[in-house]
Amino acid sequence: MYAQIGSLRLGDAAPRLLERVPEYLRRNIKGRTPGELMFHVFLATLHDEGGIDDPNLPTQVTRRALSAAIKLVAAEQAKVGITDAPPGSIALSNGRSMVVARLGEPLRLRRLWVNNDKGERDDSFRGVLLVSGGDGNPQDGFEDVPATRAVMVSRDLQVSLADLEP
Repeated sequence: MYAQIGSLRLGDAAPRLLERVPEYLRRNIKGRTPGELMFHVFLATLHDEGGIDDPNLPTQVTRRALSAAIKLVAAEQAKVGITDAPPGSIALSNGRSMVVARLGEPLRLRRLWVNNDKGERDDSFRGVLLVSGGDGNPQDGFEDVPATRAVMVSRDLQVSLADLEP
């Protein structure tokens, strides 16, 4: 799963980015939207990390590949003079783990659980809620995710924050 919010523009950088995507991935690109190309650039960097076929992909590998893709896109944008259209927040998941990067708008995190009849935390239900956008201070149990940080949610719902820099 790939989701992105923001006003990513690639312009003349798109053909150069497309060249970075291996042919076996490139032939799956059906549209010509910046988001679809960004996703395939991510898949190319994940391929470079050796994790594209790993069903139990560690969140650190996903984070490193996403960071490399973001840097690559930014470098190609800069070469063609695009400096005002970075990707916004990006969420990636393979169904077993998830990485969400805050690049622009606010990103808020809330860890969810239920209490048992004694009012104690019961780990039989756990969840994670991430909300992008909004203004003001986080409220109602939400944490503000700092800019250029990634939220990594492992298969067992362990949540950690890390810099996008590898």
